[in-house]
Amino acid sequence: MKTSKDKAQKLFDVMMGFHPLSYRLNFPSLSIENAKQCALIAVENEYKTLREQLFNLKEYRVIESEEAYLYMVEMLIIEEQEVKQEILSI
Repeated sequence: MKTSKDKAQKLFDVMMGFHPLSYRLNFPSLSIENAKQCALIAVENEYKTLREQLFNLKEYRVIESEEAYLYMVEMLIIEEQEVKQEILSI
């Protein structure tokens, strides 16, 4: 399982053009600050989508327990904040 630090570093590397995925996507190299901002935006979008998916699972009663739903949302929020902190500390 990837840690918040691993996720942050991979996103930053992609944005900086250091990751093989960067070459396949033809990303230009960015300044460190711009790469951090792009990585932060990517994290926000990813976790927003994950929260929306959880909401849909709850609405379609795949997740029946309100407590379980709230716990999963809380864990996503915590993880998102940890990844963002790691990005900012790079």
